[in-house]
Amino acid sequence: MTIYFCLPAYNEEESIKELLEGIYDQFRDVEEDYKVVVVNDGSTDKTPRVLEYFSYLIPMEILEHEKNEGLGSALNSGLKYIMWKGEDDDIVICMDSDNTHRPSIALKMVENIRKGNDIVIASRYLPESKVVGVSLFRLFFSYSARFFFQLLAPIKGVKDFTCGFRAFRLSVIKASYQRYNGKFITQKGFACTDEILLKSSRVTDKIIEVPFTLRYDLKKNPSKLKLATTIKETLKLLWKSRKL
Repeated sequence: MTIYFCLPAYNEEESIKELLEGIYDQFRDVEEDYKVVVVNDGSTDKTPRVLEYFSYLIPMEILEHEKNEGLGSALNSGLKYIMWKGEDDDIVICMDSDNTHRPSIALKMVENIRKGNDIVIASRYLPESKVVGVSLFRLFFSYSARFFFQLLAPIKGVKDFTCGFRAFRLSVIKASYQRYNGKFITQKGFACTDEILLKSSRVTDKIIEVPFTLRYDLKKNPSKLKLATTIKETLKLLWKSRKL
């Protein structure tokens, strides 16, 4: 069994270095086969140079987009590559590359997949969870999104619909692409994380959450989230959710 990390990266030269160091530290002393798949989504900074350096230190595959295509496209490229390379029982961990998702709970997520779960969500809304460095406005947006998803598109046991830090059994990703005729990810922006969860929940109900600490204070660059666009895309997705 192989553990794949799927990392979309756009101009993250400062942050992705610390993230990759964290993955290396977590896995260097354990007997686990793992591979980091980074989609360089048209970065114009030194992200490619950082990735090249780490490719000599950890098992890594670097996929290139000539221009920035957005988070949805980057995740789509990464997941399709992993489906092509991987086996059904392999595990995919999707994370942000801005170092706000620390890999310290990756092995715990893997353990929960091995226990029979198909999707493990790193949740901000469990009693043991923490959120560090997030503005009150962003917190309000996150809690509002949670409220509307639980009201209009509830998933049993799920409180965090919008955090992109998740582990999947690869067979679930494959089944999701098959169910939606290859159109598993259609959202280009940040709403793609919501789309992935909603659609994959139509394939399996073996979904659990684990607590984690969102470290927004470790983020080096300004947020790339376009709030107005994301709200619009999210509302459209909620409207269509019953037909997914």
